[in-house]
Amino acid sequence: MRHIISSSFYGLWTFVFFANLAFGEPIGPKISLIAPVYDFGRVTEGIVVEHDFVIRNDGDQPLQILKVEPSCGCTVAKLAKDRILPSETTLLSVTFNTDGFWGNEIKVVRVYTDDLRQRSSELAIQGVVEREISLNPPRLYFGRVSRGKADSRQLSIVSSEPETVQVTKVESASEFIVLSGHEVDKGASKLQVGVRLAENVPLGAFKSRLILYTTSTKHPVIVVPVFARVTGDIQSVPGEISFGLRDGPLLEPLKGETILTNYGIAPRSVTSVTSSDPRIEAKVRVLEDGRKFALDIAVAQSTEGTLNAKINIEFDHTDAEQAVVSVPVYAIVSRRNSEAN
Repeated sequence: MRHIISSSFYGLWTFVFFANLAFGEPIGPKISLIAPVYDFGRVTEGIVVEHDFVIRNDGDQPLQILKVEPSCGCTVAKLAKDRILPSETTLLSVTFNTDGFWGNEIKVVRVYTDDLRQRSSELAIQGVVEREISLNPPRLYFGRVSRGKADSRQLSIVSSEPETVQVTKVESASEFIVLSGHEVDKGASKLQVGVRLAENVPLGAFKSRLILYTTSTKHPVIVVPVFARVTGDIQSVPGEISFGLRDGPLLEPLKGETILTNYGIAPRSVTSVTSSDPRIEAKVRVLEDGRKFALDIAVAQSTEGTLNAKINIEFDHTDAEQAVVSVPVYAIVSRRNSEAN
């Protein structure tokens, strides 16, 4: 009799279990996020954004929230309760302090629970934080610029509160930056500043900044970085020749090549080629008269040690700074292990 009752009970339990599966009913705790993304729109920097997210348990057993983890120290998340009974909800209060932030911002809070189907879930608070004075773009990057050629950028400066917060002065930290349209009209909400690099800007990486003076107590001085890579008329591709790590002493010469192209208006000729290391021989071949050249180098046989040299190619350029193009050459030639031992 006991065997019959046990079998009947087991059969009934099995039927209920598989019936739940068949009809898609959840078993155990199940987290459900009601509106997991909150868009706060546009706010001024310094505002503290607050929002209550709703977390519901759609399972048939209590849901335990193990921890909540904001993605940033600027965001705080507090739970009303960490244990949710089936079909019940709790609130997760999230605050985002926008001080020091600007532009499009997304802050994420990760919620960890004992829901075996979904151990962690994400809530997000997003929107646009506007400064009292906003810049577009926030930094000026000219990219690769040929020296002597006109290339300019526009900087847009907008005050969200022109009655109280204004730009009083715009100046450059470099003599090689030319500004236009930067005269300030009192009470204006918007200012368009033209930024151009001077014709005599130095070759190579150029880094400087614009300085904006304002009536804002939060941001009385705003710095706008300015970047550029200034190139001459004659450019080499690749810009360096690297042989990497080689076994030595070399049993035969190492050979490499780079192409020099003249992008200037006037044709140019090579007047000399010199190497800073006597172990490197360098020659120039003319590929296109006045326009394109090949630099061929050869590292001498039996060389060993570190090579950190420069090949200087001199042209008949009227600009002294552009008259010499330098091509670095690198290699580490180490003695073979068998010989070292």
